[in-house]
Amino acid sequence: MIKKLLSFTIIFLLIVIGIIPIIGESSHPDDTTPPITTITTDPPEPIYNGWYAPIVGVTLNATDNESGVNATYYKINNEGWVTYTHSFYLVECGIIDFQFYSVDNAGNVEETNQVEIKIDCYPPILNYTIDPPEPDGWNGWYVSNITITLNATDNESGVKYPPPGETINITEDGEIFVELWAIDNVGNEVTPHHGFMIYMDQTKPNIILEYEVDGGNPLKGWDLLFTAIATDDTSGMNKVEFYANGELQETVNGYGPTYQWVYHYPSFYSLNVRGLIRNKEITDEYVKFYSMIVIISGLGKEDLPLISAYAYDNAGNKEIDKILSPSPKVIISPGIYLFKNLTLPNNYTGFIGKSFIKAIFYV
Repeated sequence: MIKKLLSFTIIFLLIVIGIIPIIGESSHPDDTTPPITTITTDPPEPIYNGWYAPIVGVTLNATDNESGVNATYYKINNEGWVTYTHSFYLVECGIIDFQFYSVDNAGNVEETNQVEIKIDCYPPILNYTIDPPEPDGWNGWYVSNITITLNATDNESGVKYPPPGETINITEDGEIFVELWAIDNVGNEVTPHHGFMIYMDQTKPNIILEYEVDGGNPLKGWDLLFTAIATDDTSGMNKVEFYANGELQETVNGYGPTYQWVYHYPSFYSLNVRGLIRNKEITDEYVKFYSMIVIISGLGKEDLPLISAYAYDNAGNKEIDKILSPSPKVIISPGIYLFKNLTLPNNYTGFIGKSFIKAIFYV
Protein backbone atom coordinates (compact mmCIF):
# COMPACT_ATOMS: atom_id res chain seq x y z
CA MET A 1 0.00 0.00 0.00
CA ILE A 2 2.80 2.40 0.86
CA LYS A 3 4.55 1.71 -2.46
CA LYS A 4 1.35 2.44 -4.40
CA LEU A 5 0.84 5.76 -2.57
CA LEU A 6 4.43 6.88 -3.28
CA SER A 7 4.06 5.98 -6.94
CA PHE A 8 0.86 8.03 -7.23
CA THR A 9 2.47 11.01 -5.52
CA ILE A 10 5.50 10.94 -7.82
CA ILE A 11 3.28 10.76 -10.90
CA PHE A 12 1.15 13.71 -9.65
CA LEU A 13 4.21 15.84 -8.95
CA LEU A 14 5.61 15.15 -12.40
CA ILE A 15 2.34 16.19 -13.98
CA VAL A 16 2.19 19.39 -11.94
CA ILE A 17 5.81 20.23 -12.67
CA GLY A 18 5.15 19.72 -16.39
CA ILE A 19 1.95 21.73 -16.52
CA ILE A 20 3.04 24.85 -14.67
CA PRO A 21 5.47 26.02 -17.35
CA ILE A 22 2.76 25.61 -19.96
CA ILE A 23 0.28 27.84 -18.06
CA GLY A 24 2.81 30.58 -17.37
CA GLU A 25 4.17 30.69 -20.86
CA SER A 26 2.76 33.49 -23.20
CA SER A 27 1.59 32.51 -26.65
CA HIS A 28 3.10 35.83 -27.93
CA PRO A 29 6.30 36.20 -25.91
CA ASP A 30 7.76 38.74 -28.36
CA ASP A 31 4.74 41.18 -28.38
CA THR A 32 5.49 44.01 -25.97
CA THR A 33 3.89 46.82 -27.97
CA PRO A 34 0.39 47.97 -27.02
CA PRO A 35 -2.30 48.54 -29.66
CA ILE A 36 -3.02 51.91 -31.25
CA THR A 37 -6.57 53.24 -31.20
CA THR A 38 -7.84 56.13 -33.28
CA ILE A 39 -11.14 57.96 -33.20
CA THR A 40 -13.20 59.36 -36.08
CA THR A 41 -16.38 61.39 -35.78
CA ASP A 42 -19.39 61.97 -37.96
CA PRO A 43 -19.22 64.71 -39.11
CA PRO A 44 -15.46 64.34 -39.38
CA GLU A 45 -14.74 67.94 -38.31
CA PRO A 46 -16.39 70.41 -35.93
CA ILE A 47 -18.68 72.94 -37.57
CA TYR A 48 -17.38 76.03 -35.83
CA ASN A 49 -14.52 76.71 -33.45
CA GLY A 50 -14.39 73.14 -32.17
CA TRP A 51 -18.15 72.82 -31.71
CA TYR A 52 -20.36 70.14 -33.23
CA ALA A 53 -24.10 70.21 -33.78
CA PRO A 54 -26.19 67.81 -31.65
CA ILE A 55 -25.66 64.03 -32.04
CA VAL A 56 -22.11 63.16 -33.07
CA GLY A 57 -21.19 59.74 -34.40
CA VAL A 58 -18.11 58.07 -32.88
CA THR A 59 -16.06 55.24 -34.39
CA LEU A 60 -13.03 53.73 -32.62
CA ASN A 61 -10.49 51.84 -34.71
CA ALA A 62 -7.81 49.77 -32.89
CA THR A 63 -4.87 48.06 -34.62
CA ASP A 64 -2.13 45.70 -33.40
CA ASN A 65 0.26 44.12 -35.91
CA GLU A 66 1.52 41.39 -33.59
CA SER A 67 -0.83 39.57 -31.26
CA GLY A 68 -3.93 41.49 -32.41
CA VAL A 69 -6.51 43.53 -30.59
CA ASN A 70 -8.35 41.86 -27.78
CA ALA A 71 -10.73 44.65 -26.69
CA THR A 72 -11.33 48.40 -26.81
CA TYR A 73 -12.82 50.43 -23.98
CA TYR A 74 -14.22 53.96 -23.74
CA LYS A 75 -15.46 56.27 -21.06
CA ILE A 76 -17.71 59.37 -21.26
CA ASN A 77 -17.05 62.00 -18.62
CA ASN A 78 -17.29 60.41 -15.17
CA GLU A 79 -19.23 57.36 -16.25
CA GLY A 80 -17.75 53.87 -16.03
CA TRP A 81 -15.69 52.14 -18.71
CA VAL A 82 -17.66 50.47 -21.50
CA THR A 83 -16.48 47.81 -23.93
CA TYR A 84 -16.59 49.15 -27.47
CA THR A 85 -18.39 46.92 -29.96
CA HIS A 86 -19.51 49.20 -32.79
CA SER A 87 -19.97 52.82 -33.80
CA PHE A 88 -22.40 54.86 -31.70
CA TYR A 89 -23.75 58.37 -31.29
CA LEU A 90 -23.00 60.83 -28.54
CA VAL A 91 -26.22 62.44 -27.40
CA GLU A 92 -24.66 64.35 -24.53
CA CYS A 93 -24.38 68.14 -24.63
CA GLY A 94 -21.62 70.51 -23.70
CA ILE A 95 -17.89 69.78 -23.40
CA ILE A 96 -17.45 66.01 -23.22
CA ASP A 97 -14.34 64.33 -21.78
CA PHE A 98 -14.02 61.25 -23.97
CA GLN A 99 -11.37 58.62 -23.07
CA PHE A 100 -10.51 55.33 -24.76
CA TYR A 101 -7.83 52.62 -24.98
CA SER A 102 -7.31 49.08 -26.26
CA VAL A 103 -5.71 45.87 -24.99
CA ASP A 104 -4.03 43.33 -27.29
CA ASN A 105 -3.99 39.54 -27.00
CA ALA A 106 -0.58 39.61 -25.35
CA GLY A 107 -2.00 41.70 -22.51
CA ASN A 108 -0.37 44.95 -23.54
CA VAL A 109 -2.50 47.89 -22.45
CA GLU A 110 -2.57 51.08 -24.51
CA GLU A 111 -2.05 54.35 -22.70
CA THR A 112 -5.44 56.06 -22.26
CA ASN A 113 -6.33 58.53 -25.00
CA GLN A 114 -8.29 61.59 -24.03
CA VAL A 115 -10.10 63.98 -26.40
CA GLU A 116 -12.50 66.85 -25.88
CA ILE A 117 -15.70 66.76 -27.92
CA LYS A 118 -17.84 69.90 -27.75
CA ILE A 119 -21.50 69.50 -28.68
CA ASP A 120 -23.79 72.53 -28.79
CA CYS A 121 -27.37 71.36 -28.31
CA TYR A 122 -29.08 74.59 -27.42
CA PRO A 123 -30.28 77.55 -29.53
CA PRO A 124 -29.34 81.10 -28.62
CA ILE A 125 -31.42 83.22 -26.29
CA LEU A 126 -33.05 86.07 -28.23
CA ASN A 127 -33.93 89.42 -26.70
CA TYR A 128 -35.37 92.42 -28.49
CA THR A 129 -36.69 95.88 -27.76
CA ILE A 130 -39.22 97.97 -29.68
CA ASP A 131 -39.02 101.76 -29.90
CA PRO A 132 -41.52 103.17 -29.18
CA PRO A 133 -42.25 100.38 -26.70
CA GLU A 134 -46.01 100.76 -27.03
CA PRO A 135 -48.30 101.95 -29.84
CA ASP A 136 -48.25 105.76 -29.86
CA GLY A 137 -51.51 106.17 -31.74
CA TRP A 138 -55.09 105.19 -31.05
CA ASN A 139 -56.49 101.65 -30.86
CA GLY A 140 -53.15 99.84 -30.91
CA TRP A 141 -51.79 101.62 -33.99
CA TYR A 142 -48.35 103.14 -34.34
CA VAL A 143 -48.16 106.57 -35.96
CA SER A 144 -44.36 106.92 -35.97
CA ASN A 145 -41.47 104.86 -37.30
CA ILE A 146 -40.60 101.74 -35.33
CA THR A 147 -37.11 100.44 -34.56
CA ILE A 148 -36.69 96.85 -33.35
CA THR A 149 -33.26 96.14 -31.84
CA LEU A 150 -32.16 92.51 -31.61
CA ASN A 151 -29.65 91.01 -29.17
CA ALA A 152 -28.92 87.32 -28.81
CA THR A 153 -26.58 85.35 -26.54
CA ASP A 154 -25.13 81.86 -26.84
CA ASN A 155 -22.63 80.48 -24.33
CA GLU A 156 -21.42 77.62 -26.51
CA SER A 157 -20.73 77.98 -30.24
CA GLY A 158 -21.79 81.64 -30.26
CA VAL A 159 -24.40 83.61 -32.19
CA LYS A 160 -24.35 83.58 -35.97
CA TYR A 161 -27.49 85.71 -36.47
CA PRO A 162 -28.43 88.38 -35.56
CA PRO A 163 -25.22 90.36 -35.26
CA PRO A 164 -24.97 92.40 -32.07
CA GLY A 165 -27.28 95.42 -32.10
CA GLU A 166 -29.02 94.41 -35.33
CA THR A 167 -31.95 96.75 -36.01
CA ILE A 168 -35.11 96.42 -38.07
CA ASN A 169 -36.81 99.63 -39.14
CA ILE A 170 -40.50 99.67 -39.97
CA THR A 171 -41.59 102.76 -41.86
CA GLU A 172 -44.40 101.59 -44.14
CA ASP A 173 -48.09 101.63 -43.35
CA GLY A 174 -50.08 98.48 -42.99
CA GLU A 175 -50.69 95.42 -40.85
CA ILE A 176 -47.19 93.95 -40.71
CA PHE A 177 -46.29 90.51 -39.36
CA VAL A 178 -42.87 90.60 -37.71
CA GLU A 179 -40.95 87.35 -37.29
CA LEU A 180 -37.77 87.29 -35.22
CA TRP A 181 -35.32 84.47 -34.60
CA ALA A 182 -31.69 83.71 -33.81
CA ILE A 183 -29.31 80.96 -34.91
CA ASP A 184 -25.97 79.87 -33.48
CA ASN A 185 -22.81 78.89 -35.33
CA VAL A 186 -23.65 75.19 -35.52
CA GLY A 187 -27.19 75.74 -36.79
CA ASN A 188 -29.32 75.60 -33.65
CA GLU A 189 -32.23 77.95 -34.24
CA VAL A 190 -34.68 79.59 -31.89
CA THR A 191 -37.99 77.77 -32.27
CA PRO A 192 -40.66 78.75 -32.42
CA HIS A 193 -39.78 82.11 -33.91
CA HIS A 194 -40.99 85.21 -32.11
CA GLY A 195 -43.91 86.43 -34.21
CA PHE A 196 -46.28 89.35 -33.66
CA MET A 197 -48.29 91.94 -35.56
CA ILE A 198 -47.39 95.59 -35.95
CA TYR A 199 -50.15 98.01 -36.98
CA MET A 200 -48.67 101.09 -38.64
CA ASP A 201 -50.55 104.09 -40.00
CA GLN A 202 -48.68 107.36 -40.47
CA THR A 203 -50.86 108.69 -43.28
CA LYS A 204 -53.51 111.33 -42.71
CA PRO A 205 -57.06 110.63 -43.89
CA ASN A 206 -58.44 112.22 -47.03
CA ILE A 207 -61.25 114.73 -46.54
CA ILE A 208 -63.29 116.98 -48.83
CA LEU A 209 -65.71 119.44 -47.21
CA GLU A 210 -68.67 120.73 -49.21
CA TYR A 211 -71.95 122.42 -48.38
CA GLU A 212 -75.31 123.32 -49.80
CA VAL A 213 -78.29 125.41 -48.72
CA ASP A 214 -80.64 122.89 -47.16
CA GLY A 215 -83.60 125.17 -46.41
CA GLY A 216 -84.72 128.38 -44.74
CA ASN A 217 -85.86 131.80 -45.83
CA PRO A 218 -84.71 135.44 -45.66
CA LEU A 219 -86.62 136.06 -42.45
CA LYS A 220 -85.70 133.01 -40.39
CA GLY A 221 -82.28 132.37 -41.84
CA TRP A 222 -80.81 129.52 -43.78
CA ASP A 223 -79.75 125.96 -43.03
CA LEU A 224 -76.40 124.98 -44.49
CA LEU A 225 -75.81 121.25 -44.88
CA PHE A 226 -72.08 120.54 -44.59
CA THR A 227 -70.95 117.20 -45.96
CA ALA A 228 -67.46 115.82 -45.31
CA ILE A 229 -66.33 112.91 -47.45
CA ALA A 230 -63.51 111.31 -45.43
CA THR A 231 -61.65 108.09 -46.14
CA ASP A 232 -58.60 106.25 -44.82
CA ASP A 233 -57.08 103.24 -46.56
CA THR A 234 -55.09 101.81 -43.63
CA SER A 235 -56.60 102.00 -40.15
CA GLY A 236 -60.00 103.23 -41.36
CA MET A 237 -62.03 106.25 -40.37
CA ASN A 238 -62.98 107.01 -36.78
CA LYS A 239 -64.83 110.35 -36.70
CA VAL A 240 -65.20 113.85 -38.10
CA GLU A 241 -65.47 116.98 -35.95
CA PHE A 242 -67.15 120.14 -37.28
CA TYR A 243 -66.03 123.57 -36.05
CA ALA A 244 -67.36 127.11 -36.59
CA ASN A 245 -64.80 129.84 -35.99
CA GLY A 246 -62.67 127.40 -33.99
CA GLU A 247 -65.44 126.19 -31.68
CA LEU A 248 -66.53 122.56 -31.77
CA GLN A 249 -70.10 122.25 -32.99
CA GLU A 250 -70.63 118.57 -33.74
CA THR A 251 -68.82 115.22 -33.62
CA VAL A 252 -69.95 112.52 -36.02
CA ASN A 253 -68.53 109.06 -35.28
CA GLY A 254 -68.35 106.11 -37.63
CA TYR A 255 -66.54 104.53 -40.53
CA GLY A 256 -67.85 107.00 -43.08
CA PRO A 257 -67.18 107.94 -45.74
CA THR A 258 -70.02 110.49 -45.42
CA TYR A 259 -70.33 112.77 -42.39
CA GLN A 260 -72.97 115.52 -42.29
CA TRP A 261 -73.84 118.47 -40.08
CA VAL A 262 -76.43 121.23 -40.46
CA TYR A 263 -75.47 124.77 -39.49
CA HIS A 264 -78.14 127.47 -39.18
CA TYR A 265 -77.02 130.83 -40.54
CA PRO A 266 -79.07 134.06 -40.12
CA SER A 267 -78.57 135.44 -43.64
CA PHE A 268 -76.32 135.59 -46.65
CA TYR A 269 -74.92 138.48 -48.60
CA SER A 270 -77.85 140.33 -50.15
CA LEU A 271 -77.96 141.91 -53.63
CA ASN A 272 -80.50 144.51 -54.72
CA VAL A 273 -81.12 143.91 -58.45
CA ARG A 274 -83.06 146.52 -60.52
CA GLY A 275 -83.37 147.14 -64.23
CA LEU A 276 -84.66 146.19 -67.66
CA ILE A 277 -84.34 142.57 -68.80
CA ARG A 278 -85.57 140.13 -71.37
CA ASN A 279 -85.50 136.35 -71.97
CA LYS A 280 -86.00 135.49 -68.35
CA GLU A 281 -85.78 131.85 -67.24
CA ILE A 282 -86.66 130.76 -63.72
CA THR A 283 -86.11 127.23 -62.37
CA ASP A 284 -85.94 125.76 -58.88
CA GLU A 285 -82.19 126.30 -58.89
CA TYR A 286 -81.53 129.59 -60.68
CA VAL A 287 -82.84 132.78 -62.32
CA LYS A 288 -81.42 133.65 -65.74
CA PHE A 289 -82.05 136.74 -67.87
CA TYR A 290 -80.43 139.03 -70.44
CA SER A 291 -79.78 142.46 -68.97
CA MET A 292 -80.54 145.51 -71.09
CA ILE A 293 -79.48 147.66 -68.21
CA VAL A 294 -79.36 146.25 -64.68
CA ILE A 295 -77.96 147.86 -61.56
CA ILE A 296 -76.81 145.52 -58.79
CA SER A 297 -75.91 146.90 -55.39
CA GLY A 298 -74.89 145.13 -52.18
CA LEU A 299 -77.16 145.39 -49.18
CA GLY A 300 -74.54 144.27 -46.66
CA LYS A 301 -73.64 140.90 -45.19
CA GLU A 302 -73.33 139.18 -41.90
CA ASP A 303 -69.95 138.04 -40.57
CA LEU A 304 -69.61 134.70 -42.26
CA PRO A 305 -68.05 131.90 -40.22
CA LEU A 306 -64.98 129.82 -40.90
CA ILE A 307 -66.22 126.25 -41.05
CA SER A 308 -63.65 123.50 -40.44
CA ALA A 309 -63.94 119.73 -40.55
CA TYR A 310 -61.35 117.57 -38.75
CA ALA A 311 -61.14 113.98 -39.97
CA TYR A 312 -59.59 111.38 -37.63
CA ASP A 313 -58.64 107.87 -38.59
CA ASN A 314 -58.54 104.95 -36.12
CA ALA A 315 -54.85 105.55 -35.49
CA GLY A 316 -55.46 109.18 -34.49
CA ASN A 317 -54.07 110.84 -37.62
CA LYS A 318 -55.87 114.08 -38.43
CA GLU A 319 -56.58 116.01 -41.62
CA ILE A 320 -58.49 119.30 -41.97
CA ASP A 321 -60.55 120.92 -44.69
CA LYS A 322 -62.03 124.40 -44.36
CA ILE A 323 -64.59 126.67 -45.96
CA LEU A 324 -64.29 130.41 -45.36
CA SER A 325 -67.46 132.46 -45.63
CA PRO A 326 -69.80 129.87 -47.09
CA SER A 327 -72.22 131.27 -49.66
CA PRO A 328 -73.99 130.05 -52.81
CA LYS A 329 -71.72 129.01 -55.62
CA VAL A 330 -72.97 131.72 -58.00
CA ILE A 331 -71.85 135.18 -56.92
CA ILE A 332 -72.29 138.41 -58.85
CA SER A 333 -70.42 141.49 -57.74
CA PRO A 334 -72.23 144.83 -57.43
CA GLY A 335 -72.10 146.96 -60.57
CA ILE A 336 -73.90 148.06 -63.77
CA TYR A 337 -74.51 145.28 -66.28
CA LEU A 338 -75.29 146.23 -69.90
CA PHE A 339 -76.31 143.65 -72.51
CA LYS A 340 -75.05 140.61 -70.57
CA ASN A 341 -76.42 137.23 -69.64
CA LEU A 342 -76.74 136.96 -65.85
CA THR A 343 -77.47 134.00 -63.58
CA LEU A 344 -78.51 134.30 -59.96
CA PRO A 345 -79.61 131.64 -57.45
CA ASN A 346 -83.34 131.12 -57.11
CA ASN A 347 -83.38 132.62 -53.65
CA TYR A 348 -85.06 136.03 -53.80
CA THR A 349 -87.90 138.24 -52.73
CA GLY A 350 -89.44 140.86 -54.97
CA PHE A 351 -90.70 141.09 -58.53
CA ILE A 352 -89.32 139.64 -61.76
CA GLY A 353 -91.45 140.53 -64.76
CA LYS A 354 -91.13 139.93 -68.46
CA SER A 355 -89.01 143.05 -68.99
CA PHE A 356 -88.46 144.49 -65.52
CA ILE A 357 -86.79 143.22 -62.34
CA LYS A 358 -86.82 144.60 -58.84
CA ALA A 359 -85.78 141.93 -56.34
CA ILE A 360 -83.42 141.16 -53.47
CA PHE A 361 -81.32 138.04 -53.89
CA TYR A 362 -79.86 136.32 -50.87
CA VAL A 363 -76.64 134.80 -52.01
